Amino acid sequence: YFPGARLAHMYGQTESSVSGICALTPRDTFDDITIGEPLDETKIFLMDDEGETVEEMGVGEIVVACEYIAPGYWRDEENSQKVFLHDKQRGRLYLTGDMGRLTAEGTIKAMGRKDFQVKIRGFRIELGEIETGLLQHYAVKEAIVIARPDKSGDNYLSAYIVASQAVSSEGMRDYLSGELPDYMVPRYFIFMEKLPVTSTGKIDRQRLPEPGENPESRPVYVAPADEIEEKVRAIILDNIDRH
Repeated sequence: YFPGARLAHMYGQTESSVSGICALTPRDTFDDITIGEPLDETKIFLMDDEGETVEEMGVGEIVVACEYIAPGYWRDEENSQKVFLHDKQRGRLYLTGDMGRLTAEGTIKAMGRKDFQVKIRGFRIELGEIETGLLQHYAVKEAIVIARPDKSGDNYLSAYIVASQAVSSEGMRDYLSGELPDYMVPRYFIFMEKLPVTSTGKIDRQRLPEPGENPESRPVYVAPADEIEEKVRAIILDNIDRH
C-alpha cells in the first residue's frame, strides 16, 4: 500500500533499552531480516551454552553489552543472577533469552526464544517454527505447540489448535508431514474453542490440557526413521507376541 515508505525495525528489551536497529526495503524478505546494527555504546554478540562467543554461522543466545542495563529484577535475586552478568572485558551483560544465528556478513538473524527450543529424538528444534507451519493451514486461526516429557523422560510434542472449520488430526498430520521433518510433527493434535490467556493477554501455556484430557487427541504412530529403529521395533513386537 505504501511502496515509497521505509520501515525501521528495532530490536531491544526493557532490561537494556533499545539495542539494535535496521532499515528494511521492499526488496527484503522475511528470512533476510536481522536484528540490526547496535546503537552507540552498545555491543551485541552470541554466546553458547558454555559461555563462549559464537563464531560465523553459529547459533547462540543473544547477549547485550553496555552500561545502560538494569541493575536486576525487582525482588527477584535468583533470576537476576542468571541473566545480569559482568565480564572483565565487555563490562555489564544482559542475557536476553533470544536465540540468534551469526551470518557470514556479521549480522545476527533472530532464531526464536531459548525457552521454546527443545530436543526431540536428538534434534534441537524451535517450537515457533512448527506453530508457523500450522498457521499457514487455511483452517487454523490460532496454534500453540508445547513439549512435554513422557514416562521415559523423552520429550513429545502436542499441538493446540483453534480452527475456523472442521479439520481432523489426520489431516493436520498429513499437512505438516509435507512441510516439516517427521520429528517436528506433533504426536497429539488438540482442538480447542479458544486458547487460555493470562491477565496480560499472553497464551497461558500452564493451563493447556494434557493430551489425555481431550477426546480429540490420540497418540500417533511414528514410523522407524532408520535401520536401527526398525530393529528395535522388531525386538519390541517380538517380545509383545511372546507375552
